[in-house]
Amino acid sequence: MLVYITRAAAEPAWGLAQREEMGLRIHAFQRAQIPDLNAFCTGAEPQGLVEVPSVPVGLFKEGLNFCAGPSGRVFRTSGTTQGRRGEHHMPDTQVYELAARLWWQACVPDCPERVISLVPNPAQAPDSSLGHMVHDFGSTTLSYFDMERGVDHEGAWQALLAVQRPVFVAATAFSMASLLEQGPSLSLPSGSVCMVTGGFKGRKVSLSSKDLLEQIPERLGTPVVEEYGMSELSSQLWGGPDFGGAGRFHAPPWMKVYTVDPVSGMPCEGTGLLRFVDLANWASCLSIETQDLGVVDGQWVTLKGRLQASPHRGCSLSAEEAGVWRP
Repeated sequence: MLVYITRAAAEPAWGLAQREEMGLRIHAFQRAQIPDLNAFCTGAEPQGLVEVPSVPVGLFKEGLNFCAGPSGRVFRTSGTTQGRRGEHHMPDTQVYELAARLWWQACVPDCPERVISLVPNPAQAPDSSLGHMVHDFGSTTLSYFDMERGVDHEGAWQALLAVQRPVFVAATAFSMASLLEQGPSLSLPSGSVCMVTGGFKGRKVSLSSKDLLEQIPERLGTPVVEEYGMSELSSQLWGGPDFGGAGRFHAPPWMKVYTVDPVSGMPCEGTGLLRFVDLANWASCLSIETQDLGVVDGQWVTLKGRLQASPHRGCSLSAEEAGVWRP
């Protein structure tokens, strides 16, 4: 997988051409190695990736073993007080780290490796996939988020005001909104980038994605990108205003995204429930069904909200529960 992802990142057309065959081989491997997944897929004989049974994200909360071999690392879904958290077990993080870094570099080229982080610190939250990813991106990472107290506004603003070289500011939507409420406007050095992730709807309050994404360049003087990912996946999608508008994301060539009708579960055109076939999930679940609605155009995904009555999820919930956002 390391070889395939490395070449696919460099040659996306080759990656797309090889994806179907590689994916079906991974599915067969997972069926042979993961009894719980094999039981879930009973009777299925997929001839293509859209026929691979897609595991709903909710099943990751049920204690099933979806790992091929011993679990060397576990990432958990966000949230600290609202019931059982989903768990994504993997043998190690090599493929996860490679896939994340290569696609980040492809979508956000020349992004600084000096990071100011408003996401969970892996030293405090080692089961946060977002925290792990952001920390891995940086050669130097300064963290200003605490799982209990939330954003360290004073420390973060002091760090931002002291920046003299380009910096990568990584935040959840709620953390960024909280930060902007507590400080002045400034202009970060040219080449700086701000990332927002985690969704804009919480249990208590909703944010306007359009308003927040417009505020960031005005308040920090830096372009903004959006990241879409989840603990159950090993790959991320990148988007933002420069990718065609808020909520529009680019998927890597080793990931197939398609939509299904929420009632029938059959592939559909237009807005539907999103399914992700992520080859970087080589040792867990190849195909994942989310509770997000969207429209898919090749490798581009436009989010359209969430399935009605589905539970809120996403990394912004950690910020909300830590009390960083109070309407």
